[in-house]
Amino acid sequence: MDESRRSVGLFLFKMLLTIIVIMVLVNTCSYFNDLVGLQDDHFAEQALEEYIEHETGVSVDLTP
Repeated sequence: MDESRRSVGLFLFKMLLTIIVIMVLVNTCSYFNDLVGLQDDHFAEQALEEYIEHETGVSVDLTP
């Protein structure tokens, strides 16, 4: 029983650590894009945003 609780705790710790690392990497990419002057939006994302705005009249930004 103790071993299974320990493995679940380790799994949750690894999951939390992975989420934090991904968040840091995404934020770092966004920072360097701003620093270099690149756009955050991918061309497909930008096209989808324009399509949604054209169809619904609602301006959206799908960038996290």
